[in-house]
Amino acid sequence: MGLIMKEAFANTPEAEFVQGLMESAFPKEEQMTLEEMLNRAVSDGRELIVYYDEQEPVGFTLSARTESTVYVLYLAVSPAARSKGYGGQILSTIKERNGGLPLVVDIEPLDEECQNMEQRLRRKAFYEREGFKDTQLFVDDGICRYQVFSQADPFSEEDFFEAHAMFFPEDLS
Repeated sequence: MGLIMKEAFANTPEAEFVQGLMESAFPKEEQMTLEEMLNRAVSDGRELIVYYDEQEPVGFTLSARTESTVYVLYLAVSPAARSKGYGGQILSTIKERNGGLPLVVDIEPLDEECQNMEQRLRRKAFYEREGFKDTQLFVDDGICRYQVFSQADPFSEEDFFEAHAMFFPEDLS
């Protein structure tokens, strides 16, 4: 059976789940508040989705769709559901739901001194298993630097920045 998707809105169990998982899954400097995520997900092409296996929430995504790509800004799987294939199922669901458009993500790069190198290596390996390739493109939000991975072949920086601008209208090159 496939995953069940529910959009997160303020004052719902989905919003509460997203907030808790955001706080536990991402470093403080990479987190958005629930209000920021909900505000960024209110326009066409952007959505904050919680994924359920039966009645149990297993993860969430915040993504933006353009005509040519889907940018997954956040993908998080709950600790109890990790290493059980849910991350791959979520990515497959997003791609299928968006007519097979290629997905693009940005992750912490491996070339910096950091406290979570093992986590970064696992994350990179996960995305590579899911068909993502290193684009050699980096974005910097003024706090953190990220490496862009994409399923698109060929990869288009223009397509990525169009989707990225749906969340971050300022230039982040």
